[in-house]
Amino acid sequence: MLRTQSIEEFATHLHGVYGFRVKGEISSKDLEDMAERMNQVFDRMDKVDMLVSFENDEGAELGAGLNVEVIKAQFRALTSVRNYCVAYAPESAKSLIEFFDNILPVKARAFGSEHNALEHLRAQEPLTKKAA
Repeated sequence: MLRTQSIEEFATHLHGVYGFRVKGEISSKDLEDMAERMNQVFDRMDKVDMLVSFENDEGAELGAGLNVEVIKAQFRALTSVRNYCVAYAPESAKSLIEFFDNILPVKARAFGSEHNALEHLRAQEPLTKKAA
């Protein structure tokens, strides 16, 4: 499981659902490590669901997403992520999440708690691994 200075992966106990808690300002290294983790997952699964839970509103350092591995993961997410759920989203992010939900093939939603997000994901069709 991924553990960086600001991002910690947690067990959701749901197949194909990857959960991450953001605990501080996200650095370039944090995003690079998370991107590497998700690119490995995308290699194994047709689709995945993601849950990102914010424990604060510190954001990311300037230029944190300007990394080849991060950009690769972001593009792969467009076809590999089915549901992108955000718990405790900062107010500034909620409207952005709703906006992207309308224009991207990923279903994006903000939730008031991890529990509510997990209940939503639990109600979804099961996910499968890629055929060999």
